[in-house]
Amino acid sequence: PDIAKKIQSYRVPPMISLRGGIKVSLWMILLVAFATGLLSGFLGVGGGFIRMPALFYLIGVPVPIAVGTDLFEIVFSGGIGSFLYAMDGAVDLTIVVPLLAGSAGGARIGAAATSLVDEDEIKVYFGVMLLLGAIAVALRKIGTFLDVPVLQTVSLVVILGAATLVAGAVVVSSIRALRAETDSTTNVTN
Repeated sequence: PDIAKKIQSYRVPPMISLRGGIKVSLWMILLVAFATGLLSGFLGVGGGFIRMPALFYLIGVPVPIAVGTDLFEIVFSGGIGSFLYAMDGAVDLTIVVPLLAGSAGGARIGAAATSLVDEDEIKVYFGVMLLLGAIAVALRKIGTFLDVPVLQTVSLVVILGAATLVAGAVVVSSIRALRAETDSTTNVTN
């Protein structure tokens, strides 16, 4: 993206080299990190909705690396937050264990699937998820403000539907990519 190229053009030492031949000032990364952290704190949303797009659009990191980098960072920031909540007695381990088991499997499948899907497709899916997520939040807030409980339910249906739609699209795209890869390998060996 053009804005990423502009940010990369600021040569304020120390400069660091990123994957893909990208050189960027450490100060720019820290500025983006501070801004995304601030927005996450204000809006109450995770880094996946703010930090991952910032890594791609502002720093110029390829989407798969932005996703992986964001998830890796969340291990540490989430670990600190989890520890602090646990110290206050606000963690229920009977819920944590099954959540961890399910999310570990899902994360593995998701990482494998997104590595097969074209980066531009991932951007579209991510944009659809953000848009539908914003609509769901708006419906929920409007429902609360106007005291229309059915909008709370519609909000839940929209967000669950969006997640199902996007996950399904990634799975279908990854299966197509695997088939195309298998077909090209089969044609080469014949």
